[in-house]
Amino acid sequence: MFQELRELDSLRYKETQRMKHLMESLSRRQGAPYAHFSCLDATGWESQAVHWGPNGVCAIAIANVVYLVQPVAEAQTQAITPCVPPFKVRCVRWLESFVGPDPVSVLAVATDCPLGRLQIWECTRNVLLRVVNKSQEIFLSLAWNQSFLVGSTQSGSLIVNDVRL
Repeated sequence: MFQELRELDSLRYKETQRMKHLMESLSRRQGAPYAHFSCLDATGWESQAVHWGPNGVCAIAIANVVYLVQPVAEAQTQAITPCVPPFKVRCVRWLESFVGPDPVSVLAVATDCPLGRLQIWECTRNVLLRVVNKSQEIFLSLAWNQSFLVGSTQSGSLIVNDVRL
């Protein structure tokens, strides 16, 4: 019986040491450099959507405007307006397109405007490339996989759009 207790204590000790080591490694990671960056005050707005792109730009949708923010020194915030009030931007999603050697920043914007529920914008020049309006549904979220832009709607359906860039 004493042997079993020793083995049990040994297992507990090993587990305790493993957890201690795990907590120490996590606390070292949490000490990584962190900088707080504030660019927009969105308090009081009911419609907000955010997506951080691989291009280092954060797309922040507030009401009917999408702000393009790059958190580096001296960077200016750009804005695109995909719809006019009372309509709002519901979701944003960066798409990455390669034209020649340089990537082009392309953004999909879902609005509740009946004239352009789903829009594709080229953000370097702030140009609307096309309106994908295959459905009159309001999109709540978007996902992209290099060829297809999938949107989930308020009614619970998934709509797949072929948006090869």
